[in-house]
Amino acid sequence: MQIQAQLSASMDPNTHLRLQKIEAAAMAALFPFMEERIVSPDPILGITDCSMSFFNGRDCPLTRCFLFSSNTHAQDLLDEVENFFATRGSNTVLEMSAVTGGAIFKELRRRIYECTQEIHLLYKPLTEDSLSKEIPELTIKVLTTKDALYWAKASVAGWADQTPEAVQFITRYGQALVKSGKFTALAADIGDKPVGTACLFVYENIALLMNGSVVKEHRGKGVHSVLTQARLQLAKKQGCQYAAVAVIPQSQSAQIFTAHGFKLAHTRQTWHKLTGIDETNIKHITDES
Repeated sequence: MQIQAQLSASMDPNTHLRLQKIEAAAMAALFPFMEERIVSPDPILGITDCSMSFFNGRDCPLTRCFLFSSNTHAQDLLDEVENFFATRGSNTVLEMSAVTGGAIFKELRRRIYECTQEIHLLYKPLTEDSLSKEIPELTIKVLTTKDALYWAKASVAGWADQTPEAVQFITRYGQALVKSGKFTALAADIGDKPVGTACLFVYENIALLMNGSVVKEHRGKGVHSVLTQARLQLAKKQGCQYAAVAVIPQSQSAQIFTAHGFKLAHTRQTWHKLTGIDETNIKHITDES
């Protein structure tokens, strides 16, 4: 996999940086409501220009560091991040985009990191029109903090067939997300039965669309599109300039958001620090191809 993240040439660097920070900001808003949480630096101090690290247990998928555009020497920055996780018995997992800069990527090669996943961060100016979809029997509800368990169970119903091993985590995560009061949680109901869920997080006039799920028997019927449309309308009412969403490239979700007018902002990559490496394999591992 290339050590080079795609970056949209049509957007100014400051907006790219805001888009990279929004996922870390969402994590910072959620983390006070998760168990075993440790954040560096403290989110009360704000998101720094360099990084934000999250620890929620060694095996938790939320345990990772987001790296941004760096004003710090790459070696010093990675030393600090790696120490944060090493002192807690955890491997280092990094999230970054091309905004981060070439010096970091060179240092990752030297330290034997592997890129394990690429995610497309899509964006859409909210001045543009969007796809319009209606399902007469579908009702979209905006939930409150009192609906945390309801939303979490409905979200699990939409994910269970795809990630059955993560049901317990999704339940805890979903409840924490709604209880925080920092996210706008929506449910799509047919009658009194929830068939889809989604949420919205706002940071510096950018709305991050998150956690869209639809139960298996109602997929392909436009429920996801209606939830997307509802979140875009809410984002406009809140005065947002852009909407953004993270998707797996070429996935069904990517196709849905493209139909709503979203375009690529940048490619975010996940990097894992490899351990127990035989030195004879280092050249192969650090090849760019």
